Amino acid sequence: MNRRNPKGAVASAAYLLLALSSSAPQLALALPGDQEQPVDLEADSADLDDKRGISIYRGDVRYAQGSIRMSSKVMTIYNPDGELSKVVLEDGPARYSWLPKKGDERVKARGKTIEYYADKDQVVVVGDAEVVQAGDTFRAERIVYDMKNDRVKAGTAAKPAKGAAKGAADKPRSRVRMTFQPKAKK
Repeated sequence: MNRRNPKGAVASAAYLLLALSSSAPQLALALPGDQEQPVDLEADSADLDDKRGISIYRGDVRYAQGSIRMSSKVMTIYNPDGELSKVVLEDGPARYSWLPKKGDERVKARGKTIEYYADKDQVVVVGDAEVVQAGDTFRAERIVYDMKNDRVKAGTAAKPAKGAAKGAADKPRSRVRMTFQPKAKK
């Protein structure tokens, strides 16, 4: 089923995402009840391909479900065989934020591209990547947030930028920058 910018596409897309999200694995990084919340999705256009299990939303895409917020110019959801496998936010700036648990401050990720891999429970932020929580900041060309193991890896992107000189992959384009706030004294 392909729909290009009909008035009902956004409502249909939101319904589809709600149905998909209820069968998808819960995002470990979000509040426990987030997956049971309704999905609100806005975009200028929607292209839903049920046969391939791919949905592409374009134009100031905004997604909200419980504490989860995502936005970008393009969002692609891969859902082969009815199982969520990957969400890609691209054409930056891409933004993804969530509340890890009640009482915590919101975690905010920003980059040119953000990819969520459901099978690995992993978020990859690429291109001027930044992850911020409670004043603590990670900045790098690429940040991988492993939610299963509560682990962050930061460094340069795996591939050189288009048009980069030969050997550019061997030279770091940026350094990892971190800022940590002092712990409050008890």
